[in-house]
Amino acid sequence: TPSPPPCTVPPIPAPPIPVPPIPMLLPAPPMVKACPPPAPATPEIVPAPARAVAPMPAPAPDISPPPDIALPPDIAPLACPVLTTR
Repeated sequence: TPSPPPCTVPPIPAPPIPVPPIPMLLPAPPMVKACPPPAPATPEIVPAPARAVAPMPAPAPDISPPPDIALPPDIAPLACPVLTTR
């Protein structure tokens, strides 16, 4: 009968083994930080698009002139009728 009790004792020490795996997860996060270094490459792409933006402003001026022309004609016709009425 005394032998059975000893057998149950060994199984208890086994559970402590699963504890080591937890520390391994911590080192993994640092590796993710290494990815950020590639970020510097992105700046090179930014300069190229900037050139495309410059041409865009040119079309804007074309839109403003049309409205200005429409205003003068509208005012002229109104002034003529007013004079005739008097």
